[in-house]
Amino acid sequence: MRIFPHDKISADVILASACLPLLFRAVEIDGVPYWDGGYLGNPSIFPLFNTTQTEDVLLIQINPLVRHHTPTTSRDIVSRLNEITFNSPLMGELRAIEFVSRLIDQGRLTRGLGPGKYRRINMHRIALDASAKLLSAEGRLNTDFNFFELLKTNDRRAARRFLDAHFGDIGVRGTVDLQAEVKAEWA
Repeated sequence: MRIFPHDKISADVILASACLPLLFRAVEIDGVPYWDGGYLGNPSIFPLFNTTQTEDVLLIQINPLVRHHTPTTSRDIVSRLNEITFNSPLMGELRAIEFVSRLIDQGRLTRGLGPGKYRRINMHRIALDASAKLLSAEGRLNTDFNFFELLKTNDRRAARRFLDAHFGDIGVRGTVDLQAEVKAEWA
């Protein structure tokens, strides 16, 4: 995994980040081939901890974690497999954040900035459920301008709903129940 800092972000970096290995050739940056398309760092939250002092992270959730119906067609099954695959790195990051937060709460890690100290991260999420429905297997390849306008409208509405419900929580507490999110169900 390579994390590009703000001053190194270019069109090629964006293309490499969104480059699906089964659809596109790798994108070369400084002679090194890259492609990911969301498999490895989707999203990469941990680099933020070294570059900012905030304890709040706002996640824009595009791929649903849960589907309320079981896919039955081969297209729906592949689409769900992609959602699970793309969410896997996120779940690992959320587990790590929950684990560190729990250790801080138990007094086993020291909260603060600097060497040997940890931050208790307040996770927040804007779920783009309406847009996620539009971003089916076929929708993800839609490049129509009106489609982008529809996504933008839906996403702004989702952001407004989040802010209306949780603006007062930012800087105070997380709005995602990490323990519930990462809890494994034992059969």
